[in-house]
Amino acid sequence: MKSINPTLSFIIGLLVLLIVSACSKDSELFEFAIQEEIIENIEEETAENTEEQSDEESESEDNEDSQNNDNSEDPQNNDPDPSDNDNSSNENNGDGVNLSNFGVVGDGNADDTSALQNAFNSGQNLVANSGLTLKISSTINIISGSNQTVEWNGSTISIARSNLVLFIIDKPNGGLTTMNNLLIEGNEIAQDGFQIHSPIAFDNVDIQNLYSATNAPQAFAIFFDNNFTQNSSMTNCDCTGLNALNNNVIGDAIGATRCFGFYVSGIPSSQSTFTVSNFDFGEVWSEDGDVIEILDTLFEDTGSDIGQTYSPLIIENGTVSNWGRRGVKGTGGGYILRSIVFEPAEASNPNLPSSSRLGPSGIIAMGHTYFPAGADSRGNYGIAWGGLIEKCTFNGSSYDTQVILTRSDELTFKNNVLNNGADLQFQQNPRNIYVCNNQFGAGSIIYEQGPVFFPNLSNIVIASDNTFVESNYNRLNSWNSTETTFSCDN
Repeated sequence: MKSINPTLSFIIGLLVLLIVSACSKDSELFEFAIQEEIIENIEEETAENTEEQSDEESESEDNEDSQNNDNSEDPQNNDPDPSDNDNSSNENNGDGVNLSNFGVVGDGNADDTSALQNAFNSGQNLVANSGLTLKISSTINIISGSNQTVEWNGSTISIARSNLVLFIIDKPNGGLTTMNNLLIEGNEIAQDGFQIHSPIAFDNVDIQNLYSATNAPQAFAIFFDNNFTQNSSMTNCDCTGLNALNNNVIGDAIGATRCFGFYVSGIPSSQSTFTVSNFDFGEVWSEDGDVIEILDTLFEDTGSDIGQTYSPLIIENGTVSNWGRRGVKGTGGGYILRSIVFEPAEASNPNLPSSSRLGPSGIIAMGHTYFPAGADSRGNYGIAWGGLIEKCTFNGSSYDTQVILTRSDELTFKNNVLNNGADLQFQQNPRNIYVCNNQFGAGSIIYEQGPVFFPNLSNIVIASDNTFVESNYNRLNSWNSTETTFSCDN
C-alpha cells in the first residue's frame, strides 16, 4: 500500500480546518490552528529532507569507498599507494618535511650531497627517518630563510672527501638553525664539522674523527658578531678523536686542532649569549691541540675587549680531557667557565705527539696574547677583560699541572678544586684577579712564572676562605698580592 504524500495530507488537513472554522464563532482558534499545522508540517518536511540528504551522502561515500578499493586492486591503476612508500617520503607530520621528499636515500652508499643541499635550500623545517646514514662529499651551505629546524632522528653523516668543511651556517638577519640527534663521522679525513656565523640551537649533535694534513680541524667553530641577534645553545654535544699533521712549527694552521672555537669579531646589539652545556670534549691530539679556544679578534681590531661590555660565552657542566697542548686556550675576555672537570693525559699516553717540541701549555691558559702599540681605555697593554672561572675541578697529571692566568683584568677564580698537584700560575701582567673559596689539594700552590710586565700595576687578591694543604702555598714574589678577608660574591 502506498503511503500518502505529505503535501497532500497537508492540503486535506487544511480543508478540514476550513470547514470546521466555518461553523466556529471563534476566529482566533482558527488562526492558531492554521499556524500550528503549518509549523508542524515545516518541521516534519525539514526532518525528512535531512534524513534523505544523510542517506544520499552515506550512499555516495559507500560508492567512493567501493571505487577506491576497486582501483587499488586494479594493476592498471597508475596512482601511487602511499602505504607502499617505506620512507614515508610524502610525510609532513608537523615536525618538518621528510628528507626523502628531496631525494635523500640515506643508505650509506648513495651520495646524498645534492639532495640534502636542496632540502636546506627550501627553508622548510626538515625531518629524517630514524637511523639513516647520509654520504656527503661537499660542503652543505645553510643560508636560506630565517629560522629552520632539522630533526635527524639518530642519523649519521659520513664524510666521503678529505679536507671537507661539512656545514657552513650563515643565515641572514640572525635566523636560528636548530638541529637534534645527529652524529657526524669524519672518517679521519674531514677537516671541520661546522663553521657557524649565525645563531644555533643544537641538542645531541656529536662529531668524531676529524683530521687534516694541511689545515686546523675544528668540530664546532663559532664566528661571533652582530649577526647573532638571539641566544644560541649547544646541549649534550660531544666531540672526540681530532688530530692533525705535526710539523714542529707553532703559529701556522698545520698541527692545530679544536673541539670548540669561539672567535669574537663584533658585539651584538642585543647582547645575546652562547651557551655550551652538558658536553664531553676530548681526545684532541697533535702538537697544538687545544680542546677549546676563545679568541677575541675585536681587541686586535679596535682595542676594545667584548668583556668590557658583557660576557657572551658560557661553558658549563662538562668534561675536557686528553689533549696535545691545552684544555682551554683563552685569548679574550667575556667568558664563564663553570662546573667543568679537566682531565689532562698522562705522560705515557701513546697519543701524545712525540715529535712536538712544545709540550703542555696549561690545563687552561687564559689571557691576551696580543700587544697593541698603545694601551686600551683602562691603561692595559693586551689585557683580556672580564672572566669567571667557578666550580671547576682541575686534576693534575704527569703531563700537565698548570692552571694559567695571564694578562687579564677583572677575572674571578672561585669555588674551584685543584687536585693532584694542579697549580694556579700567574704570568706576565695580571690585574685585579680575585681568588676565593677554592680548595688546593696536596702539592697545589699559587706561583708566578716567566717574565713579569708592569708588576706595580698587578693586584691579586687571595681571600682567606681558600683552603690549602701546603703551608708554603703563596709563592708570588714579584707582584702585588694581598691575602685578606674578601668575598668574590660581593
